[in-house]
Amino acid sequence: MLDTAAFDAGVRRALAACGLLHTAFGVRTRSLFGELPAAALASHLSGLVIGEELRCRPLAGVRSVALVGAAALTERYARALATCGVDARVFDEAAVWRGLWAIDRARRDRAGAAR
Repeated sequence: MLDTAAFDAGVRRALAACGLLHTAFGVRTRSLFGELPAAALASHLSGLVIGEELRCRPLAGVRSVALVGAAALTERYARALATCGVDARVFDEAAVWRGLWAIDRARRDRAGAAR
């Protein structure tokens, strides 16, 4: 289960840090020194990883993105993107299959019309 406070803290830390290698090694240390409960470590690390990915992406001027995937992952990306001021439209993993089916159908329709 996602600890949203720990995840959000991880995202913020990654966005302000100098790199994942530095922040990731500090996760266990933060637990050992009582700064982060052991149960929150996975959520915090997830926030660091996703936050680092967003830190390395040029998001200036991006207002909205589409996310396609499993709910557990798209929820995390949507939270992290919101921290960056970007809205996310979320679609479940079935959207991929619907899109591929539509592309295949359009391809077949064009091939049939060309005959």
